[in-house]
Amino acid sequence: MFIGREKELATLEKAWRKDDFQFIVMYGRRRVGKSMLLTHFAESKRGIYHLAQETSPKASRDQFSQSVAAFAGQIGLHFESWAEALDNIAELAEQQRLLLIIDEFPYLAESDPGLLSLIQNFIDTTLKNRSLFLILCGSTIGFMEREVLGAKSPLFGRRTGQMRIEPFDYLTASRFVPSFSSIDKALTYSIFGGIPHYLIKLDDESTIAENIIENVLDPHSYLYDEPILLLKQELREPAIYNSVIEAIASGASRLNAIATRIGEDVSKCGKYLNTLIDLGFVVREMPIGSKPSGKKTLYSLSDPFFTFWYSFVFPNRSLIARGLSDFVLENEILPRLNQHAGRLFERICADFLHRQNRERNLPFVFRQLGKWWGSDETKKTQVELDIVALGNNEALICECKWTNEPVDMRVFNGLIEKGESFPCDKRHYALMSKSGFTQAVIQEAQKKSMSLFTLDDFF
Repeated sequence: MFIGREKELATLEKAWRKDDFQFIVMYGRRRVGKSMLLTHFAESKRGIYHLAQETSPKASRDQFSQSVAAFAGQIGLHFESWAEALDNIAELAEQQRLLLIIDEFPYLAESDPGLLSLIQNFIDTTLKNRSLFLILCGSTIGFMEREVLGAKSPLFGRRTGQMRIEPFDYLTASRFVPSFSSIDKALTYSIFGGIPHYLIKLDDESTIAENIIENVLDPHSYLYDEPILLLKQELREPAIYNSVIEAIASGASRLNAIATRIGEDVSKCGKYLNTLIDLGFVVREMPIGSKPSGKKTLYSLSDPFFTFWYSFVFPNRSLIARGLSDFVLENEILPRLNQHAGRLFERICADFLHRQNRERNLPFVFRQLGKWWGSDETKKTQVELDIVALGNNEALICECKWTNEPVDMRVFNGLIEKGESFPCDKRHYALMSKSGFTQAVIQEAQKKSMSLFTLDDFF
């Protein structure tokens, strides 16, 4: 089952039809669906798909030789050098359109440091005159941005396009569970996030609790050990990174707090965080509209499933291993699930606003969106705004409420009061609510610049 990625596929197909040399750099965190997208795109095309492995330079060339041999039908084909391999690719692309996909390209580049320069030379002298459609794909975001796309890379300026593949937003993720209610679709996203590799395992004929038991709390299930196995695949010291991620999942969002929680000095902790950012597991955030400042930086997990897993599974693995999955579900997860979903609801609201922005359904077209926190100098208090969308000297200031009660006038008035602290010329307001709004809020919103959105609007 292939769901989503319509825009990415359309971009690739448009480039394919040009019939000249094309060089696409594709990257995104592991499990985000890059390989599935590439294999789906490659269907019915004359092409070579090669998945690189973390191995020696010779073994890497041997494996690539086998991929080319399988395509060309040349049993025993063997390249003694990458130059010979690229010569062969140039020949194959001389008369007919050829698709060459190298997946997990960083493994090849790290095993042979001269490969990037060699590819650059072949592009400049030979490949640019061939009907070759080259895709280099990688899961290490930092490597792909620095070593392939960066200004100091030998390949800088050679690409004809680049694609960063992101996890699905809440609405695309909901297509995996079409029978669920709006609330259960939002809960599903807050638990399993937007990773298609995780979502495809869900059953929308079962309840949320049953899906958690079957897919996460069963020690034999695919997702039970997924975060740890993923870290072991990427890192040499997964234990310390486990601690960093658990600290963030439990609410530590500032560098000092994370360092204190894991018992490491701040500089060392900063390096761990930078590595996790490179891998796409952690995101760094500053108040929207502010200048970069370490003191104001917050860290969060990019993947809702990691937040869920490190909040509920990681601390309870010994109980789960002893057959107490039901106990963990009933006593640890379900009582705190709404609290967990409330933390992720802001992300769903942000996705919703981006969709509304594309459809021109907001008071203005915003250029930036993010959180904001700062001081109210008049009242000498600290203020935090869930979401602020910025345009040209005007802002949409939003509050996201995942509660079982309708939003009342106290929240309505509180948002306007807090919004006055945000520096801009013109303010608009929006409230997003899981459980709707009181009649008083609905009436008052019509008098002021306040938009109201419920979960049914989201889906």
